Amino acid sequence: MGRGTYSDNRSAGADYSKAEDAARRKHSVQKEEGDFIFLEVSLGDASEFAEDTLEISGHVVDRFKVLRCTSPAVPNAIAAVMLRVRDMTGKVPKVYMRWTEGHPIAYVLKYIFFGEGEEAPVTREILRSAEPDATRRPEVHVA
Repeated sequence: MGRGTYSDNRSAGADYSKAEDAARRKHSVQKEEGDFIFLEVSLGDASEFAEDTLEISGHVVDRFKVLRCTSPAVPNAIAAVMLRVRDMTGKVPKVYMRWTEGHPIAYVLKYIFFGEGEEAPVTREILRSAEPDATRRPEVHVA
């Protein structure tokens, strides 16, 4: 399976080509290393936080592969998708994310109360807790 990335830009006219180019530049990923698969997570109803099923749909937009899901907590959804990809393919996937500007404590509080915030470190912590073996743990790259 190709590379993965989180996209918080779910508008109908999202320019995946520009997003891919920017991610390849920021993370030094060469085209020979594989294709990106975009993951778009829409925030869902927080009352469904304890639900244990995440429905994911696959789409092809132009030439880009896009996975879409709805979850009350973005980091949980990203971690769940990465673990499922690993289990289905037998390969450790990588997710490429960007830092959000702002105070980290504020993002932790946003995550606790609203299921949103600084996705990269929270996703990494969820993956670290879910998979103690670092060689099998999906990788989170942040730039």
